[in-house]
Amino acid sequence: MRGCLYIGRSDCIIERFNTHYEYSHNRHLRRALRNPVGVIQFSWLLAEGQPQKHLEQQLIRSLHPLCNDIRYVTKEA
Repeated sequence: MRGCLYIGRSDCIIERFNTHYEYSHNRHLRRALRNPVGVIQFSWLLAEGQPQKHLEQQLIRSLHPLCNDIRYVTKEA
């Protein structure tokens, strides 16, 4: 298992996938989707309201997705 490729938010997951597959600015994700090594599994969470961005940030911090351009890091004191 390679780990998590990408974490993001969307109102329409099908449109967002197609955007990444066809002409995403994220060349690493586009390459991973077009030329998978093994089986790619998709998962999603339904979240409403303000917690969406916070949840996305937490997941990126903890899972370290390979194709996310933005990395949220916890500042250590």
